[in-house]
Amino acid sequence: MRPTLFYESELAHQKVAQLVSGVIVADPVDTLDFPDEQGGVVSRELGVPFLNGMDDFVVTDASLRLRAKPKPMDILFKKTNAEEGGVVVSLAKPRRVRSFQIQFPDPGKVPPLHLVVRTVTGAPGSFQFGPPIFASADPPLKSLGKMFGPVLAGMSVADVEGGGKTLSFPPQLGSAWLIQLATGDEATKLDPMPVHPDVKRVVADSLPENLTVVLAADDGPVTLWSHPNLLLPESNYQQVSFLPLAQKYLAKRLKIGGKATLTVPLNFHSDSGCQVEVIGQSLQGEYRVRPFGPDPLKLRVGGGWDSVKLNAPSGLRPLRATVDITAKPLGRVLNGASPEPPLDAPVAGMRVNQGRQVAAARGFAPLPPAKAGSVLPLVSVRVLASAVQDTETVLELRGDVTGLPGPLLAPPVPAQIQAGPAGWIEFVLPRPLPVSTGRAPLWVALRVTRGELLWFAGAPAGGGVRFSDDKAKTWDLPDAVLTPVSDLWVQLFHQQADPQPAPTLRVRFRDITLSNDLIQGASRLGPREFRAVSTGLPVSGQLAAGAEQGRTDTVLRVFSPAVADITFTNAALAYDPFSGGNA
Repeated sequence: MRPTLFYESELAHQKVAQLVSGVIVADPVDTLDFPDEQGGVVSRELGVPFLNGMDDFVVTDASLRLRAKPKPMDILFKKTNAEEGGVVVSLAKPRRVRSFQIQFPDPGKVPPLHLVVRTVTGAPGSFQFGPPIFASADPPLKSLGKMFGPVLAGMSVADVEGGGKTLSFPPQLGSAWLIQLATGDEATKLDPMPVHPDVKRVVADSLPENLTVVLAADDGPVTLWSHPNLLLPESNYQQVSFLPLAQKYLAKRLKIGGKATLTVPLNFHSDSGCQVEVIGQSLQGEYRVRPFGPDPLKLRVGGGWDSVKLNAPSGLRPLRATVDITAKPLGRVLNGASPEPPLDAPVAGMRVNQGRQVAAARGFAPLPPAKAGSVLPLVSVRVLASAVQDTETVLELRGDVTGLPGPLLAPPVPAQIQAGPAGWIEFVLPRPLPVSTGRAPLWVALRVTRGELLWFAGAPAGGGVRFSDDKAKTWDLPDAVLTPVSDLWVQLFHQQADPQPAPTLRVRFRDITLSNDLIQGASRLGPREFRAVSTGLPVSGQLAAGAEQGRTDTVLRVFSPAVADITFTNAALAYDPFSGGNA
């Protein structure tokens, strides 16, 4: 995984584009520099590459790890001559001083001479001097014994070009020091000389003071983290986490777009000059697309190929595609003797109008392991048809008499059909009709009382097709010259007893089967309800293969032999921002 983008806010657009594309890689440790002694503000952008056509960006981590880095700086100071000799160097606030540059007159020939640094407390006019903490080692002070180290050691003295000395030592935290010239060869017998060195320069390891991290939001700054007073290096790293605020901010920025990156703008503020190391930065998450829109998608399936339209960016491969599916079977299932339909509606068929009734025969198979002759309730009939105009249609179920439609087996079932393209029209019987299975076929006849219906043909062999021009008194074969002789599309549905088995849901894209059962393994919620959570949508390859620009529609076809109400919720396509979606 490529590191999170973390760059200066003023970085040129070309450089930002190179960061996004991976042509250049940012240093994983970024040092924020505050060059002014009074501190200031340093701005950075923390982000990921921007992907077009996304609905959301879900943040899983937004954090920084900061560490104080000592920055040697010349600092302002005051100097006050001490009565007993020497000069007091005082600062406006505590600092970690590491060196003084001084000048003093040549003392001439004196006993062993040392430069001494002492601690000071109190305010000007009431300074209180502590014991020496460092003394120059040339000549060395007398040792306290073999078991002790050098006395008042740790300071080095170097000549300065043009005159003077630089006293350097490990950083000492404080606000005032006394610098003296002293004579003597023992630490307890040092005597100050009445000399007042002139202090030219004070260098301190400047550290962050009152360091804050602020989200530079459009509607006003939001403080993400703050550390009062000094941030010391020995405090190790400081963890700054701001996931909820990053999520809220990026949700707004995603809708605006227009940049190569989706970023969280950060301002780092310190009251003092310093350096801060950003030793870790993370903006992790993934883009999300809602392919069905924000609302649940509801679909009645059963016996036909129904269309499901996904709207998503073309040419991008999602990391994963998931959806929650609720299935509520309605207790009727496509009978085994009824054919599964084609993906696309046929073009040939027969006209049903007020002067012509049409009938098609269809067998009714037993439900395994039952044998032929067992009784199975018939509950509904479907035909593949379209209305030329708004049409009043009546379905009749007739028995078979020597291969022709016979007497009615159940009351006629009327339906109002609106004009439109080809589709499956279901006629639900008022009461289940017990049918002896595996015997003579049933005849499904259609007549209209108003309008005209087109009943499509091309089904696998059934029991034949007949038409009547005399109100079902006689039935004839269609003329093969005028109308192609082929079976009409008709399906019979038998009753399924409760508790219902989980319906299967096949998915296709064009001529490719993507899943033979999309809701396999669904959990039962009731006698007629099942739920599958975070079910995988097998569409990554099809979406990645798209060549269109921007978001496009991809049409899937779903089929179930059981009539059921299907609800798709929480559908989401997830994309890795750093792979451009083509992981």
